[in-house]
Amino acid sequence: MRQAWSAWRSAVQGVECVIDTVRDWCSQHHCTIDSRRGRLALTTAVDLIKTTGFREALPIELSKRLDGPIADSADRMSEEYGAS
Repeated sequence: MRQAWSAWRSAVQGVECVIDTVRDWCSQHHCTIDSRRGRLALTTAVDLIKTTGFREALPIELSKRLDGPIADSADRMSEEYGAS
């Protein structure tokens, strides 16, 4: 029973960490969590937690993945072609 509780608590903490980090990232980038960029940030954050497990580094890793020139060019393309 204790193991199940511990696993559940860890999962909840992971979800809270992802949501808080993505909300902060979205706020810094002037978008909502429901926007295309917000959904991309959410998906990326979940993938990072699943692959690394390091919650403390999540904000830095999320910015590394989403703030670079590749992310910028994808944003420009979606704006040019009207994707949302």
